[in-house]
Amino acid sequence: MKNIFLACSLILASSCADFDDLIRYSDYSYHDLARYNFNVKDIVVEHLYQSPVVYPNAEHLAPISPDKAVSDWVKYNFFPTRGSEDILKIVIVDASIVEKKVHVDTTYKDLFVKKQNINYEGRVELNFQIFEKGALTPKATMEVNATMAHTGNNDDSPAQKERLLYDLTKSLLTGVANQVDNHVYNYLGTYVQ
Repeated sequence: MKNIFLACSLILASSCADFDDLIRYSDYSYHDLARYNFNVKDIVVEHLYQSPVVYPNAEHLAPISPDKAVSDWVKYNFFPTRGSEDILKIVIVDASIVEKKVHVDTTYKDLFVKKQNINYEGRVELNFQIFEKGALTPKATMEVNATMAHTGNNDDSPAQKERLLYDLTKSLLTGVANQVDNHVYNYLGTYVQ
């Protein structure tokens, strides 16, 4: 009886340890990224990219997908001044994270070392377009993209994998925000106030 109780306690403790490792992440804080006021009537986000939700894609496994991070970033940092009838459309062309297995040569020494054998490659591509009311072709455009990669291991816990994907998404968003900072005044400067 004592052994059964001990075995049940160990199983319960080990399962709780895995559960406690899963950290729930809140949305990113967008306050440290630049804010923009555009002389347009409205700002619209179009989701051209649709996640296939199957391997090798992994963006759906991230606590916050790159697509959602970009949408929230636009919502909190881009504002229309309603000074004209123009519309700013931000098209999410790509917001993917792809998991790739990395071949690792193993020797007897490698039995004692965890090698990075999974590569997560993330990409975010955005197209900014300013349209006159009712027009089909844009008056001004700007394309920005960011590509990042993080590596992990097959033996990583779910919490470690979740953290890696969270950090990758945050890196992608920061990369895209930096691209916008560098190019917005060159391509859309007449519309930024």
